[in-house]
Amino acid sequence: MEKLQPSSPEAETCCGWIEDRISVLPDDLIVEILSLIPTKDAVTTMVLSKRWRSIWTIVPKIVCMERHHDGCKSISRFIDKTLELHKAPILETLCIQLGPQSPADTEIGKWVENAVGRGLKELEVELQWTSEPTNFPKSLYNCKTLVILKLSDKILVDVPSSVCLPSLKVLSLVSVTYKDDDSLVRLLSSCHVLKYMYVKRHENDNVAKFVVDVPSLQFFTYENTPLTDEGVGEHVGSLFINSPALTDFNMRDVSGDTFLVDNMPHLDVMLLQVYSYLDNKFLRSISAVASLTFFLIKETVANNISTITFSRLIDLKLYIFEWFDWLKPVMLFLSNCPNLKVLRISFGPSLMWNHPNQPSSVPECFLSHLKIFECVEYKDIEEEKELVTYIIVNSKCLERATISVATTLSLEEQVKVKTELESMFRVLTPHFLFE
Repeated sequence: MEKLQPSSPEAETCCGWIEDRISVLPDDLIVEILSLIPTKDAVTTMVLSKRWRSIWTIVPKIVCMERHHDGCKSISRFIDKTLELHKAPILETLCIQLGPQSPADTEIGKWVENAVGRGLKELEVELQWTSEPTNFPKSLYNCKTLVILKLSDKILVDVPSSVCLPSLKVLSLVSVTYKDDDSLVRLLSSCHVLKYMYVKRHENDNVAKFVVDVPSLQFFTYENTPLTDEGVGEHVGSLFINSPALTDFNMRDVSGDTFLVDNMPHLDVMLLQVYSYLDNKFLRSISAVASLTFFLIKETVANNISTITFSRLIDLKLYIFEWFDWLKPVMLFLSNCPNLKVLRISFGPSLMWNHPNQPSSVPECFLSHLKIFECVEYKDIEEEKELVTYIIVNSKCLERATISVATTLSLEEQVKVKTELESMFRVLTPHFLFE
């Protein structure tokens, strides 16, 4: 059994010799342990003993982040040497992150091709350099073993006419650039078992019509949120989705693009934050959802969603923003959610009130199903008070009501508001909570 020398006489006196318990473990277990740390740290273990000198070379995972190295040239040399010395028959994972100072002649394509030829299952590449986007070898798009593909920043998605990714289940495309619309179509059409997809777009990604035609897709997050308002709505693109197996769909798009979504009968969970006009066809395609987080940004959006019935909806988180008469469309929307059990409302900081009148009829869900009501960022504005009172008074099955006072109020104001709420609602429900 090997032993590590004490670092100081004091350490030897206090603790005695320290047994190197890791070295007695079998190679397979040591390899598994080394796969949990960055490759640079795994390589440093070669100095421990003769046995350790080559164990890191059979770890089936290479993870190299520039922040773990002294500079961009250092990490490039390190990756070159690591791939040269690596002896694992299968390289399951290659994860590379290069920062802004990385030179344009970095041979990222050579690294990827090396990994693809060795049974690669997971590839994650993030290029933050200031050079032009770089493309990858064609072999990447014909990697039959690849299960997870994550590409970020200065990467050009240039998909050849011949493409086959039969094992790909997870795809993440963050701020990448596409050669053209067809490259995206070819990429997705080759992913017959794709289940998870995350897309974050940037203003100049070179795609006008973003087509997601993936029948197997179950979880999809799509973000198109320009950093500034400049140009929003001027060069309108579009998003087309045909993924009938979707169960979880998160969509944030304030670009002004148009949307075309086919029916999604299995949709259970959705987050919807859009700036564009939502027609009835789009809203009907999501009407089977069971849990919905909805950002009420524009009056037209509010009016349109109030005309669709959400018969399966049981959990609704509603964020109210912008300056419009919101109460009527909101109450109509709630009237079309007959089985709603949980309602959470959050008021945006820029809200301007128009003194709306209370609705003439009580939504059905208030009378027979609503059990939990939460209100966030409550500022004690008179209209807020009217809405909260209306919901609590008319919800006959309510089991718990929670109001979170706005943190923008001073501490003194928060205490005052909580005291007023307690005196106002204690008699209405015994399960009233304040935060």
